[in-house]
Amino acid sequence: MDCTVCNLPFIWEDGVQFIPCLHIICLKCYESMCKFTKTCPFPYCFSPLRLNPDMRLNKCESPNCRRRLAPVGELIMLDCDHSLCGECHGELFRGRRAAFCPECDNPVAADGEESCDICSKFGPAEKMTAAACCGSKICPMCAERGKKERLKAGQKADETKCPEGKCPTPKKKKKKGKEGEGVTGGSRCSCGLMCENEPLPNFPSENECEHEVCVECLAKTLESNEKSKLVPCCPNEMCRAPYRSESVLALRVLFPERKGYFDMFEVGYHFGFEKLKDEKIMEVEYADDFDTQKRMFTIKACVTEDEEGSVSIEFDRKGTFGDLLRDARKALKIGVTDKVYGYYLRIDGEDKVIVISPEVIQQDLATAGVLRATMVMVDMSGIVSANRHVAQTTSEKK
Repeated sequence: MDCTVCNLPFIWEDGVQFIPCLHIICLKCYESMCKFTKTCPFPYCFSPLRLNPDMRLNKCESPNCRRRLAPVGELIMLDCDHSLCGECHGELFRGRRAAFCPECDNPVAADGEESCDICSKFGPAEKMTAAACCGSKICPMCAERGKKERLKAGQKADETKCPEGKCPTPKKKKKKGKEGEGVTGGSRCSCGLMCENEPLPNFPSENECEHEVCVECLAKTLESNEKSKLVPCCPNEMCRAPYRSESVLALRVLFPERKGYFDMFEVGYHFGFEKLKDEKIMEVEYADDFDTQKRMFTIKACVTEDEEGSVSIEFDRKGTFGDLLRDARKALKIGVTDKVYGYYLRIDGEDKVIVISPEVIQQDLATAGVLRATMVMVDMSGIVSANRHVAQTTSEKK
C-alpha cells in the first residue's frame, strides 16, 4: 500500500486510519502533519487527525446529518418515531414556517407546539384542549366545528367535544425495537444493540440516567472499563453517564468477582456532619492589641460541581481545620443529614484530598497547610473516582 501523502509504500500495521472518512496514511506522515494541521490531508475532507475520547458515532437518522462523529448529546424523538440530533432538528425550522421529517416527510412540531388529533395540524400547546368525549387533544378550529354541529342538531354545546364521528381511535404506545416492528408490554434493556433482556429493577440507584440496564450489558461494559481503567458508567453508547457511589455499591454486590476493579475507586466514603464533631475545649485568648486584619483571612468554598457558585469565608488564622470545614458547610447550606463524599483543598492550582480523622480536624490551619489554599471544595456528587483515600493523612505529611 502506498501513502497518498509521500507516495512511499508502507504496511497496514504502520498506517493510521481517520474516522469517519476512513482515509489511510503512513505513520511518519501522520506524526509530521500533527504539528501543523488538525484535519485529514485529503482534499475537501475535514475529519480530525486526533479523535477526541468523548466523540461517539451519532445515531441521528437524518440522511443529511453533518455530525456523524460528535460528542455525546441527546437525540430528539419525533412523533413519527424517528430520532434526530439537536443540529438537524434545528435545521428543519431554519428559514421555514413548516418542517418535515427528512426520513419519512411527516410534519414535525416545533418547540411548544402539539398536533391536533383530528386535523393533524400543529398549534401552540396552550391552545389545545382535551375533548370531553374521548380525551383527545383538539385545536380551537376543530372544537368550534364540533360546537356548531351540536348547536345545529339542537344539542348542548357547553362542553368541548370532537366533531360528529371524528373521534380518533386510541393509539397504542410503542417502544422502538427492530426496524418495522413495534414492541408493547413490559420494559426491556435500552442499552445493548437489539437487546431484549429484562432490565434490573431500581437501577441505577441514584437515577444518574434514564436508561434501563440488564445484567449482560452491565457485565460487558464493566469488563471493557476494567481493561481501560475507566469508572463504572451506563452501557448506553450515547450516554456513558458515570455511576455514583450507591449504584457502584449495588454493582459490587451483583459482580463480586470484580472486587479488584471496584477497589480502584472511592466507593462508600460518606462524610456526615458527625465526622467533623470535635469535643475538645479550646482556650480563649484575650489581648489588648488584637488586630482583626492580621488574624482573619479569606478563603473560597464551593461544591465540586459548581465552582462558579463559590462563596467567600472569613476565618481566624488560629482556628482549627474542623471549624473551617463546618463553616464551609454552613456557608454552602449543606444540611446535617446531607451526604458528603469528600473534602478537597485547592493549593497552587492542584486539588488535594482531605483525609478526615480526629487528629486532622483538631489541627490549626497553619499546621494543616490551609493558609496556602485558595479554595475548600465539598464533593456532593458521589461520582466515583480514583481511590485517593489510601494516601497519607495530612498529619503524616507534616
